[in-house]
Amino acid sequence: MVDTNTYCADIAALTGTTDNIIHLQTLDAVRAACSLPTDDVPLPEAKARLAGKQIALEASGETLTLFQLSDGQPPFTCCSLQDLNWRHLGDERTWVSRLRLKDLQSGMLMQFAAPPRPGTAEDNLLKWRGPDARPAPVPKPDLSGTLSRHELYSPQLGETRRLFVYRPNVPETGAPLPVLVLADGEELPFWARIIEPFMDSGQISPVLIVGLVSGQLGIVEDRSDLGSDIRNIDYLPSDLDGHPPSRFDAHLDFVIETVLPWAETEFGASRDRQQRVIAGMSSGGGFALNAGFRRPDIFAHAWPMSPGSDGIEAPPPAPSEDAATFRISAGYYEPRFLRSAKFSAENLSAAGYHVETHWYPAGHMQDQWELALPENLEAVFPGPASALLAHDEG
Repeated sequence: MVDTNTYCADIAALTGTTDNIIHLQTLDAVRAACSLPTDDVPLPEAKARLAGKQIALEASGETLTLFQLSDGQPPFTCCSLQDLNWRHLGDERTWVSRLRLKDLQSGMLMQFAAPPRPGTAEDNLLKWRGPDARPAPVPKPDLSGTLSRHELYSPQLGETRRLFVYRPNVPETGAPLPVLVLADGEELPFWARIIEPFMDSGQISPVLIVGLVSGQLGIVEDRSDLGSDIRNIDYLPSDLDGHPPSRFDAHLDFVIETVLPWAETEFGASRDRQQRVIAGMSSGGGFALNAGFRRPDIFAHAWPMSPGSDGIEAPPPAPSEDAATFRISAGYYEPRFLRSAKFSAENLSAAGYHVETHWYPAGHMQDQWELALPENLEAVFPGPASALLAHDEG
């Protein structure tokens, strides 16, 4: 497999050595986020940049230089950028890495150094937003809609699952609400505060959101018998090495057979597949991708954001008349996830599925998804003030 840490200068040569479509797709993905030499970076410059912190950066044009302290081994940093090439600068603990990042001046980064040193969070964490970057949505301090916690027994999984539900502040006329089922729903208290301002302004129509809390956090009973990665066991169809078998099918059945009927009865969720969305980020994006692909009779829309493992590896059979519409997105600075998103989109599109793609100058981070999720909602459920409606009418 092609190393996603390939130096930029190597990519053109490597492209000419393979006709393997997966390798070519990987090379295309790493083109936007590839390593550069650091031979010209001296130790004093790195120490000056760090200025006592554990991690620091310098951004110039499309070149990003990262500096980090680590005792005895290459640093671990996460999560906008992952799996970096580090060079030790000769003392006990100073390291440097450099990358070319597409559209860096309009890009977004958030990195934390691990393990963190004792001290303030600012010493271990850096956030950077380019001068040309789009502004981040501002969370609404107090919701007008209702955010509630729930526990629901799943006969499919044999356990009680935790959920969050956001219901917008709209009159109860009896009209059903579009429903978004969101993986990693423990973050719904945050997402509701991001999304509600778009509803308030009329850019997005009112939407009910059901958040599926993931992993052991989402289970009332102790399920330590399932190991340490329940989230991926539930979200990804493939079995993980060293873990119990995948529970993807049972988890999806729980959503379809238990969660949706409950949301329809208790909160007025629509029964119309055209009014249903399955969405998620990272492994949750993998869940959304495969759920939309396998059960288009339930979900007319699937929004995989930065899907990682278990993408659509080869063109599937031609879609049925009720195939889901996919809105697939990822960041330029997350090559593994970008590659997965791109080949899934290409394979679905080649088979005749309706696919829209969106690529962001960002890594594997919430700031990217803060842009993608409201954009998806406005595209599919535009409100009366949406610029998309004005464009369509014009």
